[in-house]
Amino acid sequence: MSPKSGRVVKPATGSSESPVSGELVSAREFWDRCFKEVAPDVKDAPPGRDLSEIVNRLRAASAVDVLDVGCGLGRWSVTLARAGFRVLAVDVSSEAVRIVRERAQREGLAISTAVCAAQELSRPGVHVDAVVCNSVLDHMRPHDADMAATNIMQTLKPGGLAYVSFDGLDIGDTGPEVRQNYRVAADGTWEYVRGPRRGMIWRYYQDPEIRRLFREFEEVEFSVWNTGQRRTWFRKPIRDSHPT
Repeated sequence: MSPKSGRVVKPATGSSESPVSGELVSAREFWDRCFKEVAPDVKDAPPGRDLSEIVNRLRAASAVDVLDVGCGLGRWSVTLARAGFRVLAVDVSSEAVRIVRERAQREGLAISTAVCAAQELSRPGVHVDAVVCNSVLDHMRPHDADMAATNIMQTLKPGGLAYVSFDGLDIGDTGPEVRQNYRVAADGTWEYVRGPRRGMIWRYYQDPEIRRLFREFEEVEFSVWNTGQRRTWFRKPIRDSHPT
């Protein structure tokens, strides 16, 4: 991956009857609607948290190329690019990607962009040193999250790092006025059917489920914050291709 290359991550090819295809369409519609409603002054706001720990860990790992999966407004992508990393920012929402692309061009940042869901990441041609995925897999059903974790694994170079965070239960706003807006599917996914979140899905992943998603990785760190958020680091194993 090269800076400002405009490289596009093409969705993996497959049947239009794929079980995730209809849900991806709904996800794109929901997130496009959300990002179109974002106020101009919010688009360029800084991240909601200090990312120096992320930056320092990636530097310590000698990372150069970083993939931001589910980049949203691009706050993480911008911070990482300013820190000197070459960033590929992808999101299911074309509106989000447009916002990030225009900001990168305006600020002259080394950010390439692509409209692409984590479930669609193609393996050939894109290999990065690190992946960041902040509160993204929570918006997927288990089979989609498993697919996303597999794609992250295959996109990383051997020894590459993945930072993945998962929300705590409090993020779902479980008060009665919100509960009436969603139904709970058999797999535990909340399906919002009315209200401002109509069209969104969200799922609370328990710690063992997170570890199961990333079972092919080496666990580097798994921390639980007082909000219930889980901040995790995983490493793609370096496997010896010439065993003795």
